[in-house]
Amino acid sequence: MHNLFSIDGKMYQALNTAWQLIELNLIFMLASLPLVSVGASLSAMYAVAFQIRAEGSVPVWSRFWKAWKANAKQASVLWALQIALAVLMVLGYWAISTMSHGATIVLMLACVLIALVILASCYWYPLSSRYSLTISQIVTYSFIYGIRHVWQSAAMVIIAIVILGYVPIFQLRLLFIWAFFGFSLTAYLHTWLLQLVFDRYDEH
Repeated sequence: MHNLFSIDGKMYQALNTAWQLIELNLIFMLASLPLVSVGASLSAMYAVAFQIRAEGSVPVWSRFWKAWKANAKQASVLWALQIALAVLMVLGYWAISTMSHGATIVLMLACVLIALVILASCYWYPLSSRYSLTISQIVTYSFIYGIRHVWQSAAMVIIAIVILGYVPIFQLRLLFIWAFFGFSLTAYLHTWLLQLVFDRYDEH
């Protein structure tokens, strides 16, 4: 019992991680209030989530703002690009559906393309937070990883849909807890899958 609640015990480590994720979630939401800063905040959140996973205990506030400032410009461009792609995908799907008169094969091809973009976008901000890459390199590597590691990528999409979509819409009783954990828990769970992918390339 003593070992369970000691500083090196699993209970203490779990509670410490939970507290850090609460802090990270609240800072992320605060930093994202001007919607133009969401990209920079996402990149900073992933940077800190990776550090929590690797180090166990980190000064969340200072690490977040350090990462935010370091990646603000690039991550903001990625955010603008992501918004533009989302709009294009919606308009493109509508246009294709209209011109093809609902042809199944054409709509399926459009859905596959949209799915590839969604899988690739899972890597944008983690790559921006961890590596010194250009925007074109981030986009290129994201598509490569999204296709090569489709199961990890799909798992990340499912995690995001369940935590960020299903819970606040269909599980309102959990909304209070979600407000403290939603975004940071998603990023933290993603880091475990992302690390499996990045480790394969960091070794080379």
